[in-house]
Amino acid sequence: MRLDLSILLPHLGLLAQGALLTAETCALALAGGGIMGAFVAIARTSSSALLWRIAFLYVAVGLLYYAAAKLVASLGSRFENRLRAHSAWRGL
Repeated sequence: MRLDLSILLPHLGLLAQGALLTAETCALALAGGGIMGAFVAIARTSSSALLWRIAFLYVAVGLLYYAAAKLVASLGSRFENRLRAHSAWRGL
């Protein structure tokens, strides 16, 4: 079987625009994350108790969000496996 890519030729301009937009978004996210990370690192080492607490909460909320996403993905996977097993057992 041979893949026919000729259908993409009329849309190469749009594909190139999409690739450029993806690269720009990635660069902005990388720069923004670096700047935000630097500010949080400076705040975490600050002698100001208020700045330290704000930075601590920012990191803690991020870790909780990450842990919650992992938990939801794990539970969803287990539910999907049970549903597939039940569907196979019922002949669906």
